Amino acid sequence: MKSLKKYEATFKKADHYVESIESTLVETDDDEESDPDLDGDDN
Repeated sequence: MKSLKKYEATFKKADHYVESIESTLVETDDDEESDPDLDGDDN
């Protein structure tokens, strides 16, 4: 049962990282219009 708690803790950490990455991606998407060089579609 100890390993189960380790897995739960790991999944909670992973979930936190996913949420922070998603929020970072959303912020990046908002900036695309002001910096068109980053998306590469205009070439």
